Amino acid sequence: MLSLLPTSFPTSNHGNILFISSSDSASLGVLFCIPYILFIMNVSCNPNSTVKLENRFFDWLGKLSYSIYMYHLMIIYVVLLVFTRIDVSQWNSIIFNIVLYTSVIALTVAVAEISYRWYEQPFLNLKSRFMVVKSGSAQNIPTDTLPLPVPDTAG
Repeated sequence: MLSLLPTSFPTSNHGNILFISSSDSASLGVLFCIPYILFIMNVSCNPNSTVKLENRFFDWLGKLSYSIYMYHLMIIYVVLLVFTRIDVSQWNSIIFNIVLYTSVIALTVAVAEISYRWYEQPFLNLKSRFMVVKSGSAQNIPTDTLPLPVPDTAG
């Protein structure tokens, strides 16, 4: 099955441009991480952050997140198989990456939406129909049956 995967995609002078090559230094990778760490810390810890992640788009992606997680690897595999059937060796590496990432993201989100709507949602509806919430029954316990607090005799 691995023989079906493409063996030659457009590359740059530094190897495959999809990944940081092994010839890159480790400090370069750390330098790429620092802006993302600062961004995440700012959004998560700063209540006055200008970036607000609570909106309808991110709520929708949150509903699809499990399906995205489950299907993204299969979609990548299928897209790469399709690319083996067509000649992409003549493509510019930038065009190749744009087409690859756009098609993978679009297909993954589309398949995740279909899966959520037609597979997950019916099971979530069943769950809510058979779910029993018992937290309200705690209010009906008579107070004379509750244990009394133990006085502190250490002082």
